[in-house]
Amino acid sequence: MSDEDAKGCSHGFITEKYLKENITGTCKNIYICGPPPMMDAIGKFLSHLHVSKKSIVKEAF
Repeated sequence: MSDEDAKGCSHGFITEKYLKENITGTCKNIYICGPPPMMDAIGKFLSHLHVSKKSIVKEAF
């Protein structure tokens, strides 16, 4: 995601709605990289969507 308005690309905040619309049954692993509060929020969204914690990889910066 980006805050730039590039044609054909998503931009803005990663929301639970965005994840629900874009995570498919073919997703094996989800990689989250960012500040801890952002990763925690996305982790909660993924939990609500019943994504296994085993398939989530986090890297803080």
